[in-house]
Amino acid sequence: PSDDSWDGPCEPTQVWGGLFTLWCEDYTLGTQAVIPPAKVIRQPWPRGLVSVVNRFELIGPDFSNPATGNWSPYALPEPQPEREGQIRNWRVGLRWERLKKPWNPNIVLGPLPPDEAEWDFDEREWLVGQCFDYDYPDGTHVHNCVSTVAFGRVVEHIYECSSADQEHPERYGDRTDKPRNGPDLDGNLTLASYQVGVKTFWVAEWATEYEKYECVEGDWSDCFCRPEGEPVGIPHQSCSGSCDGWYGKIWECEKWDWVYHGPYPEGRPYAVYEGWHPIDLRSLGAPNWYDQSWESVSSGDGENWIHGIPVPVIEVRSILVITPMPW
Repeated sequence: PSDDSWDGPCEPTQVWGGLFTLWCEDYTLGTQAVIPPAKVIRQPWPRGLVSVVNRFELIGPDFSNPATGNWSPYALPEPQPEREGQIRNWRVGLRWERLKKPWNPNIVLGPLPPDEAEWDFDEREWLVGQCFDYDYPDGTHVHNCVSTVAFGRVVEHIYECSSADQEHPERYGDRTDKPRNGPDLDGNLTLASYQVGVKTFWVAEWATEYEKYECVEGDWSDCFCRPEGEPVGIPHQSCSGSCDGWYGKIWECEKWDWVYHGPYPEGRPYAVYEGWHPIDLRSLGAPNWYDQSWESVSSGDGENWIHGIPVPVIEVRSILVITPMPW
């Protein structure tokens, strides 16, 4: 790599909109990973009511899909010569990890974002900053000061105005219109809705996998005298005593085999753990060491997801029933 601040295995390309690419020209290898949409559970579902609390909960994901990383094809595939230090089945992996509390110090490379999630409630501009007081039927008193921004994994918001057209309900395209993409009671995405947004923060990570032909079993020799002096390039230990030269013992290999190196050593007879490593995106020209995303999907049950977080909010209306008197 030409950039001394980058210590990964390949030359990375610039990050654009959550898409990150690694390209290893020496082996003609490449891989990429994309930030996935945040998943939000919204209650009540499918519609909210004016003056009633709406609850938004971010439930993940924690990693890009798949969490095990997106991997390049293999370089130096089998078979390879069985000689000391030989490498085979080498490949590079890439993934995104979401920044969340408690912050993981192993992936923090600089100043942290304000929280693990930032919310925009798409409020009516003339309501922002105003406060409202009222009592719920259970006796709870509510003091609601309207804001369009909140921070945290779980937030609540009260709308003081419906999401329906405020000027000409029969005509579409006025300045007070909200997009008609919210779920109705039948699951159709046709209701005028506030377009709630959630911003999440992600760090890019790289890893490598390979097998190396190494000594896997051995033992120390007896102490012996080496007239030419202390050995170089092999494991050795000095012994107490003296001779005309170096007196000590060396490691003698009894078995050689292919040893796995990488982030997933489980279930392998010989393995060395080498985990995932964060990438400081500032070295690629980004303003922060992490990236951010507004992509999201929402649901009421955690199963039936829709794109974005459209929130239909309707007015609370009483129903007047007139009963004829018997006289």
